[in-house]
Amino acid sequence: MFTSQDFYNQFQLNYFDYKQNANEHLLNLDEEAIAKIVKGIYHYNIEDFRNSIMMEIRMTCLWTIDTLFELMFCLLPDHKQRLQDDNILNNLSKKKPYYRDLNKFVNGSKGRFDAFKWSVKYSKKNEDKEYHCSVLRHLFYKDLFELPEEKEIQISVKMIQTALKYLGSEITQNREQLNSFKHGLKLFPFLKEFNAVAPGNVDNAVHVDLKGSISYQTIDKKQRTRKIQTSTLNPERDLVITRLCTCMIYNIIILRKTVKERFKIDGKNLIFVFTEKLMEELDKNNPRINNLTIELKQPFE
Repeated sequence: MFTSQDFYNQFQLNYFDYKQNANEHLLNLDEEAIAKIVKGIYHYNIEDFRNSIMMEIRMTCLWTIDTLFELMFCLLPDHKQRLQDDNILNNLSKKKPYYRDLNKFVNGSKGRFDAFKWSVKYSKKNEDKEYHCSVLRHLFYKDLFELPEEKEIQISVKMIQTALKYLGSEITQNREQLNSFKHGLKLFPFLKEFNAVAPGNVDNAVHVDLKGSISYQTIDKKQRTRKIQTSTLNPERDLVITRLCTCMIYNIIILRKTVKERFKIDGKNLIFVFTEKLMEELDKNNPRINNLTIELKQPFE
């Protein structure tokens, strides 16, 4: 039977980075190189290939955010404020969804993620001294106390709190997009443009360029409406977000491993700290995706 320590020690820390590095490489290939890759595939198309890679980058980005929050959710202390580090595998196996609590966290309502603010106390092995810190700090900087980098760690915890709101909003707003990819590949990457015009008023027509976008449809039976949601793809932004998430996941996992030798650099384990420029640079260089929603009210079965 697997234990939580097996989970930490065998966790694929580089999984998402491997995927995104490969995707980035494929996205930058010229047509001659792409032709070699798709050789033997019926009805292949160079533009379709590039669209597929951009979609894969996007879905990997959302999957990475999803993984980060699921790990944190399963590590939150229980209602008696007992730490769950040794129960991570059992908690993950229960498959308890975290989506509603994440919505509450993003919108500032009370929910399970309020536990980030709780104070926890514990002792390190072979030490009599008792340590106190927030749950959020415990998640990302477990057992790291009385270090020369203490100030940097305190700033980093604040930046992580801000970043988690940003990432939580990203996955919450695009949950249907991720599900459309996972269930039946219901994403449509082929829309080129959208035109809207009021009857008898052709001069004021609205034109929207949809090249490099993905679309999906949702149905609200109560409101008897269909919605078509279209989002422009921004692989550069998705790659940056993925790497931010993998750095956060790395901190969570590496500090709970008992086998760390292969992860050491110059005999020391690497831990990521996040500076005050984190969100500024993320917003500045990678603006949020533009979305277009078309709502249709019509009868359907």
